[in-house]
Amino acid sequence: LHLSRNVQPDRLRGNYLGEKKNKKNKEKMSQVVGTIKRSRHLTLIVGIIALTMMVASFVDYQFKIESRAAFTTEQIVDVPGKIGETEVREVVDSKKLTSFLGSFYGWLSLVSFILQAIFTYRFIRILGVGGIIMFLPLGLLAGSAAMVLYPGLLAAIFLRGKDGSIKYSVDKTGRELLFLPVPLDVKKRTKLFIDVFVDRWFRGLAGGLLLLCTMWLGLTIRQISFVVIGLVIIWLILAVMMRREYINSFRTALAKRRINPDELTLNIADGHVIKTLIASLSGTNMRQTAYALDMLAEVRDRTIADAVRPLLNSKNGPVRQKALRVISYQEEDRFLIDVTRLLNDRDPLVLRDAIAFVCRHDPINRIDKLKIFLNDENKFVQAAAVSAAVTYGTAEEQDLINQEILAGLIDYRGPDCEFCRIEAARAFGILRRPSLNHLLQKLQNDPSPEVVNQVITSIGYQADRQLIPWLMDKLGQKNHRAAARAALASYGQSILGTLNDYLNDGDIDISIRSSLPRVMSHIPHQETVDLLSLGLDRSDPRLKYYIVKGLNRLRSNHSELRFSESKIDKALMQETKSYFEILQILQIHRNSDTPHGRLLAKALIEKQDHNLEQIFRLLGLSYPAHDIYNAYLGLKSNQRNIRASAVEFLDNLLTNDIKKYIMPVLDDIPLEMALRKGETLFGIRFASFAEALTHLIDGRDSWLRTCAVFASQGIVSPDLDRAILNTQNDPDPVTRETAQLIVKIRELD
Repeated sequence: LHLSRNVQPDRLRGNYLGEKKNKKNKEKMSQVVGTIKRSRHLTLIVGIIALTMMVASFVDYQFKIESRAAFTTEQIVDVPGKIGETEVREVVDSKKLTSFLGSFYGWLSLVSFILQAIFTYRFIRILGVGGIIMFLPLGLLAGSAAMVLYPGLLAAIFLRGKDGSIKYSVDKTGRELLFLPVPLDVKKRTKLFIDVFVDRWFRGLAGGLLLLCTMWLGLTIRQISFVVIGLVIIWLILAVMMRREYINSFRTALAKRRINPDELTLNIADGHVIKTLIASLSGTNMRQTAYALDMLAEVRDRTIADAVRPLLNSKNGPVRQKALRVISYQEEDRFLIDVTRLLNDRDPLVLRDAIAFVCRHDPINRIDKLKIFLNDENKFVQAAAVSAAVTYGTAEEQDLINQEILAGLIDYRGPDCEFCRIEAARAFGILRRPSLNHLLQKLQNDPSPEVVNQVITSIGYQADRQLIPWLMDKLGQKNHRAAARAALASYGQSILGTLNDYLNDGDIDISIRSSLPRVMSHIPHQETVDLLSLGLDRSDPRLKYYIVKGLNRLRSNHSELRFSESKIDKALMQETKSYFEILQILQIHRNSDTPHGRLLAKALIEKQDHNLEQIFRLLGLSYPAHDIYNAYLGLKSNQRNIRASAVEFLDNLLTNDIKKYIMPVLDDIPLEMALRKGETLFGIRFASFAEALTHLIDGRDSWLRTCAVFASQGIVSPDLDRAILNTQNDPDPVTRETAQLIVKIRELD
């Protein structure tokens, strides 16, 4: 019984209350600092950003002081209370100063936008990342020199203009690119550390230095410029060191494949990076070569094309295909002869892309050229041509694919016939011609799982309602479940009513019904929420779990949707009541040490833990999901103080109406008090173990019904006998067979 109250899965840990920093969070922060110290690359990044923050504070101070001085005049005024005495006072023309600052910052924003939109890419292309990060410090060095030689508003405008326009355009892009060779998880932690600590610490340090320079040392604006020059020189030294370190780090990241090619756009415009990638193409590691080609895929550069050209003859199919992709992006006819040689390639993707390239660069007519491939006697070539047309072709080119071509690919049974059928099935989805659907049906029972999955995907593109039953059947098959979910979701809002009918049809296999809430969660409409919410009250407990998960997904991804508080509260009451019922049954059942008794106890403990998870999932529909999830993690911690903090947090978060039901489940109260709470709140009281078993057998949970029937051996009760006899016709086969067995045993007894 003690175990049942404290069973807590070890997969969740932590205290996430915002009042204190726990030990784990401190350890994480120390790990980040340790990671930065061990990495020369990260250390230089932090140093550069720290100096950027400090110099910006000094420059901003200089600009504001000079701006104020430019709009300040001296006036002779009478001394208050002293007749005939006058004094000279400085008077600031606030209207002119405000107008000037408004105009200045407006123009500054415009210049920054122009630099970012038009010039940043070109600067990176010419200077590389190593050069672009020196752009701002060199500009500030020139501006500070101007402040030393010709102090005044004009020099201040030049200095502040350099800082504001470059820092948020060219320099910001350069600083982002410095993180390119850094692994994603390290990048996220380091950026968080910089935003939270480095920015604040070094702005504060700059403020302290300004106080020292102005109030204690009494330095003038001109003299402060020497301090700025000193900081900028240190900044430039770090930038020079970073130029070399960046290339070294990039080479390492390339070798270990730490960079995600999908994230690269402007990044690869860096000339130094391009040279590093080109150098890696000549290596013997094909995986690294393919990885480098992925990053070069959309870079238009004659040097790149010439370096990639030899890889068109690689023995590795993926390398040939990726090299051809790079060549295709160059849009140059000079590669036509090289690509033409690939028209005999046996790799389907290489052949597809080669056909697309040759047709696109045909000097006479690309349409006529594509016709030749589509009518080729070799079905492999024909299938590749179909693939090229549906992947890259225009509507005019896709119109060349006719029924005869597709029928021939479907009926072909020679070499590469699976590829032919897959491409035929894909073409049906892209073309979306109802007149061809009779051919698609021929592939629905294809022996190849890949072909069937492509058929499922194509049906999703077409959204043919007549094929919904067939897609539903595929939901119950492991090999096709993911494709069927995506296909059904692509039907959109129009299918929600049908999905809901299947969801609530008890005659349909649970493996199919349990997949439907996930399908519906990918159709983000208010109707989806409303239909799933209806299932909170009337569904099988196994199905209810998936319904709540679907609602959680909708709540997390689509905050504009509305959730019924009354339905959620009602579901919470059901889960809480079930929790207290199990608690009382475990108390009655505590002395059972038979095999069937231990099985029931284990099932009850698992159900109780499931109730607790469901309670939190439901709370996540009414309260901020992140807060609820973090509280759940805290409650599952092995540390008593963390669990107590989580309970306290929920006590402050939940409303009183919910709290009186939920808190007795979460709080660490004596067992007797918990049992009394269940009786007070829900009227739960089982007079005997036989009554408790009867309650379980009459319940909705099929596994608990099965375990309760199995545990009824040796217990005499008319109500229990009736419940077991009725269970012989249970829709669940395991429960039904168990009941039939126990009835025979009880008859023998």
